[in-house]
Amino acid sequence: MIFGTEREVIPCVIGRKVQEMRQPRTLVGQWLLAGILDQRDLRDRLGKALNRGQRGWNNDEPAVVEAVCQIASRMLFPTGADGGQVAAFAIRMRELIPSRDPHASPAGQEETEAVIHAALEDAGGDLSRFRKSAVFQARGAVIAAACSKLGLTDEAITQMIVDGEQIALQRGWHPPLRNDEAR
Repeated sequence: MIFGTEREVIPCVIGRKVQEMRQPRTLVGQWLLAGILDQRDLRDRLGKALNRGQRGWNNDEPAVVEAVCQIASRMLFPTGADGGQVAAFAIRMRELIPSRDPHASPAGQEETEAVIHAALEDAGGDLSRFRKSAVFQARGAVIAAACSKLGLTDEAITQMIVDGEQIALQRGWHPPLRNDEAR
């Protein structure tokens, strides 16, 4: 089963038999997986190595998060969603974040809704008015919330991230590959 548009096909991991369990190949993929699976120590260690351990920003790692967010959003709303459905999901998601991690501050409502609309290629998906870091945070939160709401297994989450990495690579991005010593 796949979801997509005329321009691009996005794989769907629900119901796919995983023949050989692959792990994310990129540092950001490993970081995202650790965050979703609530492996906080590993997530924090890997987080320090994002952007090659430098301050600032690169677009290669966020491209993986964007692709995974597109997959997750399309799994969550396979036939699309109207503004009310997206807003309700974003509100509920933002309410649940503090109960899961009291130290986390949820992504903004507007950013979260815009990220979902962008992932679904809806008109409300203009992300240009938001900081890149806010979009990155909102995408990560949407991915985690979608995994929870859909009840995805660890294997399905892992496969979704591997698929997202592949999409980012196919789009021409070059996220750094993982360093197995960071694990």
